[in-house]
Amino acid sequence: MKVKIALLFLVLMCALKSYGSVLTLPTCQFARSLDTEVHFYISKDILDEYSPQFVKAKIDAWIAYSNLTLKNSCIPTTRRVTHVEYVSQIDSSWFQDIAVAERLLINELNRTFPEVNKQGEPIFNAIVFANAFDSYKSLYCGYASSSSFFFTIAINCPDSILEHEIGHLSGASHDIKTLSYYEEFDLDAHRLSTYPPLKNYSLGYICGERGTIMSYEDNHMPVYSSPDIKWNGKECGESDRADNRRVMVEFARQYSKVSLIND
Repeated sequence: MKVKIALLFLVLMCALKSYGSVLTLPTCQFARSLDTEVHFYISKDILDEYSPQFVKAKIDAWIAYSNLTLKNSCIPTTRRVTHVEYVSQIDSSWFQDIAVAERLLINELNRTFPEVNKQGEPIFNAIVFANAFDSYKSLYCGYASSSSFFFTIAINCPDSILEHEIGHLSGASHDIKTLSYYEEFDLDAHRLSTYPPLKNYSLGYICGERGTIMSYEDNHMPVYSSPDIKWNGKECGESDRADNRRVMVEFARQYSKVSLIND
């Protein structure tokens, strides 16, 4: 398994190196960072299609991609898996209704789920299904709650989806192209659709035909939107509307006295 993890990191670093001449990342040092826990609650029916070893490898890949994205974006946060539990099959038709999925899990396990650990650091809870497309009219690979630290995700989702959903839970939003897909989209109403309201600068971004992690572009990069990040010389964010790096740093500072040495 150690060999598999080493190979996974090698693949990620090779992918990053392929960006080398065109992707410009900010340089920073962390004086202190926020260590966040991720708990996984996995529907047992996954084992009808996938082995426990595959599930573990997928979780490792999700976490590795998350930490790569956070590091690339100069965000003083890390993710780690601290709990994995298989639970009785939860009806996958509730995949896209995170409130119902969360309630089903609470009823199944008959316990509460704290949003922070003893150190006051966030705990993100993933409810994992076998296939997102088994859900009734599900068009996406994951759904994040607007009122808790729960999200749903399917085991057959890309490696970037976990950090995308945790980004939502931390206050980051999609890019304007994705949001404008809906004809009657109103940006101000969208910002007020969650509590607390989204920041004015919480949008993802598309730069040089590549999207940041909160975008829906087929070609995306392991970075959050920020004008300090450039692809082929083009800024991957705007300080007044698309700076999810700033959103994520501010989220981290709510829970810990994190800082960047070059702040």
